[in-house]
Parts: sequence; structure tokens; C-alpha cells
Amino acid sequence: QANTSSIGMIVIRNRMHWVGHLARMEDDRLPKQLFYGELQRGKRLRHKPKKRFSDAVKSYLKALNVKVENWEEMTQD
Repeated sequence: QANTSSIGMIVIRNRMHWVGHLARMEDDRLPKQLFYGELQRGKRLRHKPKKRFSDAVKSYLKALNVKVENWEEMTQD
């Protein structure tokens, strides 16, 4: 191996990079509203993924040993 990251780690790094941008966005931006929003009504159809993007972000944070409670504060630095 030539000191390269695995594909999985590259994907996680890129997603976390995007989440950092998302956390710094103004609250009225649509991507931020969609990330933090919840469905008001309706239910998930059968055979649809039960894991949302925000759930995946939480699992990435745990894998990276970052406290889920204060990850947004870290993006402001």
C-alpha cells in the first residue's frame, strides 16, 4: 500500500467536509433546512432506507470519536 486511504474513509471524509459547510450555512438555506427538518406527516414507504443522512453523520462522528453533542461547535473553528 502506498499510504492511501480506503475508499470508505475517503467517502466519509468528503461527507463530513460537506456537513461542515452545512453547519456553517445560514439557517434559511434549503440544504440546511432539509438536513435538520423532519417530515410533518406521512410515513416511510416499505423497502425504503430507514437510515437518514443525519443518522449516517452521527455514526461517522462516533467512528471518528467526536462527541455528537458538540460537533457543530467544532465546525465554527
